[in-house]
Amino acid sequence: MTNARSAKASLSAINRRRFLASAGAGVAGGALSTMLDTRQAPAQLKGTTLRILQWSHFIPAYDTWYDKFAVDWGEKNGVKVRVDHIPHLEIPARMAAEYAAGAGHDIIYNGSSILTRLYYKNLVDLTDVADAAAKKYGGWIPAAKSLVEVEGRWFGLPIFYILAPMLYRKDLFDANNLKYPDTWELARVAARTLKPKGHPTGIALSQCNDATSSGARCSGASAGRRPRRRAISPRSTPRSCASS
Repeated sequence: MTNARSAKASLSAINRRRFLASAGAGVAGGALSTMLDTRQAPAQLKGTTLRILQWSHFIPAYDTWYDKFAVDWGEKNGVKVRVDHIPHLEIPARMAAEYAAGAGHDIIYNGSSILTRLYYKNLVDLTDVADAAAKKYGGWIPAAKSLVEVEGRWFGLPIFYILAPMLYRKDLFDANNLKYPDTWELARVAARTLKPKGHPTGIALSQCNDATSSGARCSGASAGRRPRRRAISPRSTPRSCASS
């Protein structure tokens, strides 16, 4: 990737790269972590632009709140912020298209536990930001690292973790002398036992991340595992000053 100091590009592209240089790659001395602490943008970010791609939240009011939050922050700090929302199932294709074109959004909420690793060569190295957050807030849980770390560097920031345990009715298990389903085989035994009695087991099967995670758990119960975690990924382009 070409260094931004020598890149020849439009003013808007330069603005996006300057923002990433200070806020994403850490070349300005961990400016993003400083900005998050002070809730103000460093002087070198003022006058720049920032494009964010998010999923269309299943609670529309959240999108309304987030859009206002982003715009208000931009106005306060002299950064022009634009937030776009698309269905989460369209995000992988959009990421692939933007990385192939070398243009598009600067920060992407990818909503997946595989896309960061798949596209890490197109992403900004956020190791310094992750380290600063860990130092301030007491570290990351082990699951966070496995999502965004590639070759010892962090290329995304996990923003939340959802535990999706199996739920069962203790009264039905007790009435049928079923053991607590702490293994896949015990869960299968319980399902076979309770279904003929009018209590079938339900597993999500649809075109969404939650159902994909459920399917992965089922198919990987005896072969491996696929954690359900999410992250946001600031984007780099082939002309960005941030390279991996």
